Amino acid sequence: MKKRIGSFLVRFIATGFFSGLSPAAPGTAGTLAGAVLFLLCLLFPTVLIFYGLLAILVAVGIPAATAMERSLGKKDPPQVVIDEVAGFFVAMSLFPVFPVWSKSFWVYSGLGFVLFRFFDILKPFPIRQVQVLPGGWGIMVDDLIAGVFAAVPAWLAARYLIPV
Repeated sequence: MKKRIGSFLVRFIATGFFSGLSPAAPGTAGTLAGAVLFLLCLLFPTVLIFYGLLAILVAVGIPAATAMERSLGKKDPPQVVIDEVAGFFVAMSLFPVFPVWSKSFWVYSGLGFVLFRFFDILKPFPIRQVQVLPGGWGIMVDDLIAGVFAAVPAWLAARYLIPV
């Protein structure tokens, strides 16, 4: 029974709360799961909650992704999307304070989402190169870097283009 519970928990985490089991665009579904989790974070809008949750996602995501990769016998299986969940959090890490009901909030969130997916799919240098890291490290680190690549232009747009 213990193995079964552990196996369930590993799948639940690695698949981004089962969003990675989507038959179409599992990476986008994982990013959507990250967006929902981000919105839930706003119920407790503190830096400690946000960055604490990001740290937990990375800390449990790496071993869960490693276990799923071994279990499926495939490098970076598409259903493993905990990296997209964590990567979206990184993309939103420079998020300026906008009221959740404002148009600016939704424009910025949408921009962060689109930019993160763009860099996650395109994988410019050095994103593609870090995928050679072993196991969950290779799965997770490329999306964390894609999140940084998305965070910077999103922040610049918020600072200079998006009205408050």
